[in-house]
Amino acid sequence: MEKSFVRDEIGSEFWDVPVSETVWNGFSDNIKWFISGTSALQFVLADAKREREIRSAAIPSWCCECMITPFLQQGIEVFFYSVYVDEDGVLTSDYSSAPSCDLTLAISYFGYTGQRSKGTPSGVIVRDLTHEIFCFSRQDAAYYFGSLRKWAGFWTGGFAWKHSAWIAGQEPEPLDAAYVAMRKGAMEHKLRYLSGCCEDKSYLEQFEQAEDFLDRCGVMSGSPRDVDLALHFDVATIRRKRRENAMLLLEGLREYALFQDLAEADCPLFVPILLDQERRDGLRRFLIRNRIYCPVHWGISDAHRLSERQRAIYERELSIVCDQRYGKAEMTRITEMVTAYLQSHP
Repeated sequence: MEKSFVRDEIGSEFWDVPVSETVWNGFSDNIKWFISGTSALQFVLADAKREREIRSAAIPSWCCECMITPFLQQGIEVFFYSVYVDEDGVLTSDYSSAPSCDLTLAISYFGYTGQRSKGTPSGVIVRDLTHEIFCFSRQDAAYYFGSLRKWAGFWTGGFAWKHSAWIAGQEPEPLDAAYVAMRKGAMEHKLRYLSGCCEDKSYLEQFEQAEDFLDRCGVMSGSPRDVDLALHFDVATIRRKRRENAMLLLEGLREYALFQDLAEADCPLFVPILLDQERRDGLRRFLIRNRIYCPVHWGISDAHRLSERQRAIYERELSIVCDQRYGKAEMTRITEMVTAYLQSHP
């Protein structure tokens, strides 16, 4: 880690947002800001339903429960199109595997452009930009939305824009000040802990409470502080550091990587690797014991209705941390730990 910390933990929640003096021009002028990506999606769906009848939606089989529930809450029937690793080892989204629907939710994963698609999205296209916001600009959807909280220490960070004008009369609720205080306090507490200024890790409970609030808050505005930070987000540094870290990880872990090459446009959110489920789960526990926290994307919930093929990627994937808080020393440590475990658990 670039900052000198007493504790050598890697991963989990962010504590800061790198900024620059220049304004990043990657957002639309038609943008609205929200407390979360889920809140942004709820707003998008409500707008789409005010414009036309939306009774059914095709959404990716590989997704978080929070991407499913907004559709169910709007009374929209959900069909899952298959996302899987094909015979060439390439991540593929097969739009043709779902019936024709009034709306399709499209997503590109982890900030890599080396992905395939089969078939054509049906109905209104809504694109989740969360993973690919710093890769390139797409022009294929009626709506775009996402979350910046996955990239840095934003308290809120949800956003959405529309290709045409928003329908009048719909606005988010004001931001809850208690939520902001909770997440701000958790970030500050984590930084004190890493710096050796306190011993307890109660910030973990604060982050969990903040996430619980996001699950139930509905459509709520984003923080003005986060809007300013987003507009001045140091994207050049984010891209450079994440690409450098990803390339270091790939040098040692390429044989396990879901995306084995880094294209010029790529800006990695993580470096996902694929293992059989027992090795994956064992590796994750081993890394946690060594203070390296790598998430699994995502859990299978009651809202998922998946085939065996669609479930496979949930059971194999582990997301290796590569973000801008870290550098060569941390990437070497991660690589050595992962390699040591996998060599001792063939």
